[in-house]
Amino acid sequence: MSRFQAPSNEDRDDVFSEEETRLEKLIAPQAEPREFKVVYRNIIVLLYYHMAGIYGLYLGLTAAKWATVISAFITYCISGIGVTAGSHRLWSHKSYKATKPLQLFLMLCQSVANQHSVAYWVMVHRLHHKYSDTDADPHNATRGFFYSHMGWLMVRKHPEIEKRGKLLDLSDIYGNPYLKFQDT
Repeated sequence: MSRFQAPSNEDRDDVFSEEETRLEKLIAPQAEPREFKVVYRNIIVLLYYHMAGIYGLYLGLTAAKWATVISAFITYCISGIGVTAGSHRLWSHKSYKATKPLQLFLMLCQSVANQHSVAYWVMVHRLHHKYSDTDADPHNATRGFFYSHMGWLMVRKHPEIEKRGKLLDLSDIYGNPYLKFQDT
């Protein structure tokens, strides 16, 4: 392992709870064939977002004032900061420590992104890293490019995701008053 490579969760004893050690070990890559149950509401919402985005781009290029275009770009940057610096680096990976005001700012920025609550985002991301390319991985790449990028948002979750998601330790997230407030 190079000095830049993160340690594997399989090498650590503290990442698996006692309940998890009793579950069948998932081996990657693994994706049992299954029938997907489509969530039509999610498909409609995603279609709407993309059509609105294309229409917004058209308006931005043809009719919108520069102040509107700049405002949209700033909103895009704010939401990106909330997801990357907040949900991903700070809360999912615990890559750095943040002051309370910064945590509040990042939680508000993440809210602008409209990607569920930080608690949900962190749960999905930690499952993804802990069970990569298995049925417990919410966006399992063995199911294909489309599924791993968007398709997983359009179908019901695999039962392994539900089962193992309940066993994840999210006490650091629910112990944070800002994130607890956002998740309610």
